[in-house]
Amino acid sequence: MKSITKLTLTSMVAFMVFSSPLVADANKGRITFLKKYKKDCNMKTGAKFTRTHTQDQWENIFGAGNFENEFYKLCPNVKKGTITKDEVPHLYDFAYDFASDSGNIPSCSN
Repeated sequence: MKSITKLTLTSMVAFMVFSSPLVADANKGRITFLKKYKKDCNMKTGAKFTRTHTQDQWENIFGAGNFENEFYKLCPNVKKGTITKDEVPHLYDFAYDFASDSGNIPSCSN
């Protein structure tokens, strides 16, 4: 019985530790956009970027694996290959959460 309990606890801890990075974070995407890409996108705010599409459109773009291409199309001054694979889910969550039809407004620091 002790070994089952240890195995269960070990599995739970491992799941919590390793699953956290898999969850995208819109706030992390917002910060990444503001710090790394806003200037090269020639956009005064992150909202201007996110509101270029609806949530359904962002979802379709991301689902088709075209988020990076769309990002580079909207921000032609950002060199291709600049966005890391780790940034993509966070930038997507930012774009999706503040899309034109979301009703959400990014914070003032955008």
